[in-house]
Amino acid sequence: MTSWLFHVINGQPPVAQTVGQTPVQMSKSLTDLTTVHWYDYYWFQLGISVLFLLIFIGCYFVSIKDRLKKKTKAPSIQRLAGWTALTGMISILSFWMYLISLWTNGGRDIGWVIAGIPFLWIVIQLLATITAVLIILLIISCLKNQRKQQTSARVKWILYGGIPFIPWAIYWHLLFF
Repeated sequence: MTSWLFHVINGQPPVAQTVGQTPVQMSKSLTDLTTVHWYDYYWFQLGISVLFLLIFIGCYFVSIKDRLKKKTKAPSIQRLAGWTALTGMISILSFWMYLISLWTNGGRDIGWVIAGIPFLWIVIQLLATITAVLIILLIISCLKNQRKQQTSARVKWILYGGIPFIPWAIYWHLLFF
């Protein structure tokens, strides 16, 4: 070790050598692995997340405004829409906050782990699953009440944002089912 340091300090670094034959790569990398689909780009994922967030936040605030304005109890479908907007908003925000925290700390601190899955990821999956179930219940309620009464624009708006939320959550493995 000291002789190696002595040579390096005197400007005579050792020459890299390979013992035996030069290694050869046995197989080529698959070209399919490097293909990035249009829905995999970060700008698309961020854009769709912001769209969902704006829809859920907007519907939640419209719901609060309407309740304060009318001062009457909201029908069950309106309450269901409010819960859908709230859980959707929280699940998207918590998903991105956790993902960004993983990126910024290099994945070194993932939090508590239960059965090999980070606890925060389980909570985010639970929120996204609740949101998906509420969206499905909202769709069923709208179909049942379609003949009885007109569906409000707020509920339709949540459905337009909520139905694409389910494939997005499946893409990120956020649903338990």
